[in-house]
Amino acid sequence: MEKRRIPLGFVVLLVFSLLGIGAAVLVINLSNTELSNTAQNSPVRRVLRENTLAPDFTLTTLEGATIKLSDYKGRRIMLNFWASWCAPCLVETPDLVAAYNHLLQQGEQDILFVGIGVNDDAANLRKFAEQKNVSYLVALDPNSVVADAYGVIAMPITVFIDDKGVVYRKFIGIIKQQQVLDVLKEMKK
Repeated sequence: MEKRRIPLGFVVLLVFSLLGIGAAVLVINLSNTELSNTAQNSPVRRVLRENTLAPDFTLTTLEGATIKLSDYKGRRIMLNFWASWCAPCLVETPDLVAAYNHLLQQGEQDILFVGIGVNDDAANLRKFAEQKNVSYLVALDPNSVVADAYGVIAMPITVFIDDKGVVYRKFIGIIKQQQVLDVLKEMKK
């Protein structure tokens, strides 16, 4: 009886295939462990969807006060993610200031505007806010933790949150005064 020999090329291919599969399983397991550890230790950039609960956060304002989003439940909120080095933010800010001042003149008391300075120096943010006459709260997000939780990948981004703490609308890019006023009016209904 003659013995059949397995070709050497087939054996080599089989060994490398098994090694490749083993390496892939190891990488996938390590990646899943890293993701779960990251999720437990810090926010991860995510996609923020309308009609979902807005992620809570605590930040420090330019004046040194601490603000926590959940403390403002019951109010209509506009969050604007920006930076002093962001050219579109320079264009947009006067419209936000005008919208905020208009609403205050109209006696709107249940609104809150927060400009969140992302990955920027406090001195630069302060100078920008002074030059643009920003009269609403400016909070610092120097390490982009809140921006990541809100899925900010470019700036400016404006997020409207209703009085129940739910994301009502999200705008990517420059938003105009009338758009701000229209959205806040819709939210009041």
